[in-house]
Amino acid sequence: MAEDSSARTERELLALRAAIDADVETLLAKARHDLDPRSLVARNPAAVLGAAGAALTALVAAVAKRGKPRRRRDEPLRERAKEAGFVAGSTALTSFATEAAKRLAARLLNDDRR
Repeated sequence: MAEDSSARTERELLALRAAIDADVETLLAKARHDLDPRSLVARNPAAVLGAAGAALTALVAAVAKRGKPRRRRDEPLRERAKEAGFVAGSTALTSFATEAAKRLAARLLNDDRR
């Protein structure tokens, strides 16, 4: 006796859900590996050092902001230094995020180009 259409549809849906679940698990495993700090440092140490330097610069700028300027003439210089620190920090973090996203996309697409 032939399989009715609703049973076949249900069987196909179950197979499709299983394939989707397997793909999601593969994606999560690759993302976990890509975001693991040890593998990030091993793959791209310059980006990690740049991001750490940017975070340190932002921290130093935030600490310097809390300190009171001793002289009034130092204030414009401090403002420029703070702004430069934030620009450098955001640039480094953006560069790091871009590299991480490109590597994740390449791994997901099994593309060897960089």
